[in-house]
Amino acid sequence: MELVRFYAWVIKVAICLALIGQLKSCTLIMMGLAAEKSEKGIISYSKFSRLLTR
Repeated sequence: MELVRFYAWVIKVAICLALIGQLKSCTLIMMGLAAEKSEKGIISYSKFSRLLTR
């Protein structure tokens, strides 16, 4: 029974790590898209934040 619990814990940790990796990738993509839109000039932090969360 302990072995099953250990395997379940390992699988949960692996899933969490995979989700964290996906979150990082999505954040970097959103930052890149926001940066592309802001290449016209310097923008305010609030406008940059709105571009990230849109």
